[in-house]
Amino acid sequence: MKRKIESLCACMLLLLTIVPLSTTAVEKSAFINTIYVDDSGGADYTSIQEAINAASDGDTVFVYNGTYVENVLINKSINLQGEDRNNTVIDGGKSRDVVNISADRVILTGFTIQNSGSNGGDTGINVKSNFTTVTGNTINGSDNGIYITNSFNNTIKNNKIQSSLCGIYLFSSQKQILSYNIITDCTKGIYLEESLDNTVNNNHLTRNQEGIFCSYAPDNDIQYNNFISNEENAKFTKFFHPNFLIPNKWKNNYWDDWMGFGAKCIPGIMYIPMGMFIPWIEVDWHPAKKPYELMVRIEVGPYTQNVNYNSITIVWETNIPTKDNYVMFGETTDYGHVEHGESDCYHHEIIIIPGFSSGYFKVISNDEESNNLKFKLASHCYNTQKFKCVIFGDSRGVWDNWIHATEVANAVNTESPDFVIHGGDMVDDGAKLSQWDNWLVLMKPLMQNSTVFGVMGNHERKGSRYYEVFALPNNEKWYSFDYGLCHFTILDNYEPWNVGSYQYQWLEGDLAMTDKSIKIVCFHEPIYCSGGHNPRTDVRSVWEPLFNQYDVDLVFQSHCHYYQRTNPINGTIYVVTGGAGAPLYSPKDASFVDVSKKAHHYCVLDGSLETMEMTISARYINGTIFDEFVVC
Repeated sequence: MKRKIESLCACMLLLLTIVPLSTTAVEKSAFINTIYVDDSGGADYTSIQEAINAASDGDTVFVYNGTYVENVLINKSINLQGEDRNNTVIDGGKSRDVVNISADRVILTGFTIQNSGSNGGDTGINVKSNFTTVTGNTINGSDNGIYITNSFNNTIKNNKIQSSLCGIYLFSSQKQILSYNIITDCTKGIYLEESLDNTVNNNHLTRNQEGIFCSYAPDNDIQYNNFISNEENAKFTKFFHPNFLIPNKWKNNYWDDWMGFGAKCIPGIMYIPMGMFIPWIEVDWHPAKKPYELMVRIEVGPYTQNVNYNSITIVWETNIPTKDNYVMFGETTDYGHVEHGESDCYHHEIIIIPGFSSGYFKVISNDEESNNLKFKLASHCYNTQKFKCVIFGDSRGVWDNWIHATEVANAVNTESPDFVIHGGDMVDDGAKLSQWDNWLVLMKPLMQNSTVFGVMGNHERKGSRYYEVFALPNNEKWYSFDYGLCHFTILDNYEPWNVGSYQYQWLEGDLAMTDKSIKIVCFHEPIYCSGGHNPRTDVRSVWEPLFNQYDVDLVFQSHCHYYQRTNPINGTIYVVTGGAGAPLYSPKDASFVDVSKKAHHYCVLDGSLETMEMTISARYINGTIFDEFVVC
């Protein structure tokens, strides 16, 4: 197998670890590693298990395409990521469980998992952990495709399971989310045994002997599933006991054996004392008239990423893997140009090279089309002789149900910027997919109107979702891009930054090579600030000499939830912009501070190619300017 080039390798997932402290303390960073596995050599390891053994909590183990014949034990809180679910295979050699997860907070995604043992319940994926996510995998030929026992709060989503005794088997487990899985040709599609308070929704169960079987499993939420061509779509058993008398909540499922009137009755039996069984039923009161999920839905996006002078990346996600994915684009909505993407995936990234600086696009997955949307390349500013950028940071909307974060994002959108830089801490816990879902909803209008670049914050934590949401240049950890008269450099506080590190060497080369008249650097934790968190003086001692040597004009930082601007320090102005929605801190005065403001806000950068200067203004969410200065 040919190994991918290093620039693409580095674009894979990186997770972060932080130690949350009070608002007056330094939030310490920890370096999270990405460990690479390639069965043909040329990476850190050739074995998945060897890489896991070498990993620490929070690390990512990224596995290149290939077939890995081994039984994998995940006993650390890591992200195990396959390059391509169709071509990255873990083969159990028909012995034992293929993947055994015993640690909490694991993410497993992107694999075909096959050939477990057949010795009384050997499993494709055996989960004995909590807060674990298993998503985007294909599991073939196991006694149990995914077996979860004595666990809670796991998410099993977007997996394809086939030819197993049980597709998904829950035993004595609670608060599991089973959604968007396709389960076919199994004896039992989903088997719930002595498990309650679980969510089973939007799954597609077909050609199984039993679609779903609830054995002494009450009070589960079973909605919006397809039950098609199963020998028996659903049944249950229950005890005559108060703990087992609560019915399951069946609602809005599609049943191919429903006659089209009345409710759908699910047959079952109740065990009563003296060893007797009596017939019983549960009811889906509102069966669906048409099947779900075979119809594609665009759930995220589309939106633009990684804009430069001649190309731009289009990103979107569908609810299920789709085969035919492409972007139509043109100078008008007549389009005329098409770029195709990969098949059998639900996360889509397609680079288009238009040959014109602005136009329209829409995306198509199977037969589902998006609305018409606009795009602008960086070269467009040479036509208008101006551009607008907005920089802001720290959304973190969990504390107030995303109210302030939504207000700030909407205010930024009214500015109609050409592009936006988010300074980090989009969410409060980057390992929680639900928070990313909320952030993407509030950011959707802005992301469909402007290209948003990301900066890694400490609260992105261990969240691989950051690297799915953003498609960024270079290695996605640190990168740069040009726009008009400006060179923008994005850095990462959480990767090694000392003299001699890869990031330091790259930074020096990046600043030395640009010929743009205005140089702007962005990163999350401030090296100059007063109030809230302490400044990162350790980073300052390393990076500031480079900023001085290469005449950096502006440094934008976040992390402290206020606005603060310094006087020029050796010619460089340092700005803290952390008012994108998180709870506010109180700034303090200091000898280097010019202006401070405790407010939710954003910063607008208006660049003029005619005057070769940039006007920077800090604005309240009603658009009122409270600070303004010019850089030229």
